[in-house]
Amino acid sequence: MVGKRSRLGRCSKEDGMGLIEVLLAIIVLLIILVPASLLLTNSFRYAASDRRSIQAASIAMTEISNLSHGSFSTISSLPSCSPLLGNGAPTTTVTEENIPFSVWECAEWRNSTGSKNLCSTTGSPGVLLVEARVTWPNIRRTPIVDATLASPPVGTISATKGFLAVDITGASAQPVPGVGVSINGPGGFRQTAQTPEDGCAYFLNLTPGSYTATISKTNYVSSQELPNPTKTANVTTAATSVIDFSYDLGTTLDLNYPVPALPSGSPGYPLTGIIAGNLPVSVGNTSLQPSGWYGAGPPPSPPLIGSGQLAPLYPYNSGYTVWGGNCPDNVPPSTMLGTNPIPVVSVSPGKAETDSVFLAPLYFNVSLGAAPVKNVTVTATDTSGGCSENLTLMTTNNRGQSLTALPLAYPASATQQGEYTVTFKSPGLGSPATIVKIEISTMPTSNGSPQFLVTDLSNGLQYTYPTPVPVILP
Repeated sequence: MVGKRSRLGRCSKEDGMGLIEVLLAIIVLLIILVPASLLLTNSFRYAASDRRSIQAASIAMTEISNLSHGSFSTISSLPSCSPLLGNGAPTTTVTEENIPFSVWECAEWRNSTGSKNLCSTTGSPGVLLVEARVTWPNIRRTPIVDATLASPPVGTISATKGFLAVDITGASAQPVPGVGVSINGPGGFRQTAQTPEDGCAYFLNLTPGSYTATISKTNYVSSQELPNPTKTANVTTAATSVIDFSYDLGTTLDLNYPVPALPSGSPGYPLTGIIAGNLPVSVGNTSLQPSGWYGAGPPPSPPLIGSGQLAPLYPYNSGYTVWGGNCPDNVPPSTMLGTNPIPVVSVSPGKAETDSVFLAPLYFNVSLGAAPVKNVTVTATDTSGGCSENLTLMTTNNRGQSLTALPLAYPASATQQGEYTVTFKSPGLGSPATIVKIEISTMPTSNGSPQFLVTDLSNGLQYTYPTPVPVILP
């Protein structure tokens, strides 16, 4: 008898898919369905966005139509078109399908050809550009804009009046929007405006005469280091006078002051000195008028700690050189600028850069006979450069030493040497002050770093740092 075969544990090809095949099928289906669902979702989203754009365009057209049929005085009083969005509330809000559409209305004068920048106009403005800008919540594109040009009625532009354009550009010649501009003219006249995106503030129908423009914007500074610069122009009949400003977001210089310290093995080592008190600094750039440098004064932070900050400074593309002192004879020779030890520091608008102030060490040993004298106050005055710069030097320590970093004073001519008058006064001795006149100069070295030479002008003796200058009190 032939036994029956058991079907348990055996499957034929016709028995259907196994578990592995089912899982693979599900994975393949997911791979197809997930992108398809994302595509469908994005399609709905873009369709909704397109619908919002169509609605916004219709709203903008309606607003422009309403403005065009209104009075010219109404549209001429609208705010400037830039900067506009994000500055203040919208002009109106229109709700469609429960979506609030924000509408900003604005106007700007143009020349007769519709050219945007009136600062390039020599005659009078010709037309008024009127815009309606529309946005909505979660907008995924630029605002919808509709615009028209409106010609002013006869008499709007007076034939007996003049016009003033204030043109503001930055360090890279780019227009600077959002700058406050005020003008003052004959009879106590005053008017204010804000620069639009082309950087040109325009003033209409002014009585002929002299006008002074003042500009301002937080953290901005002019090319002559003024936060609120002013300029004057004469306005004439039926013409546009232009005032130009170079004005940009200021840069910051974080300054390091090299605190002097005697090198190992030098006479009197170890000794750490100080930065001269009341120390001003200067910055140099050939565009600074009239002499290519600006005396910035003492930084807000006391230099005794070895650091300070200057801000804001105009972000010249050519950068700055920095040195100690505000007197004309503190200005380094051109051969030293842009090289070691006075390199050019590059700057950028709104950014902070770091630089070191070039100073010279001045080292004294003060004694009475052969005994060192402590607590002697030491001051130095730069009297050779046409100004008097008073600096406080280091009071002598127990070994009679005084070591201070101070600005160099350079010779102005072959007969006028850069020099300091240094005064030593010891309250404990009660003796009159001792006055020494010195000159500090630099000598080149093979590695490019300067070597400092101090000359005692009373006897002609010279001392190369770190050799101290001896001072004998009477």
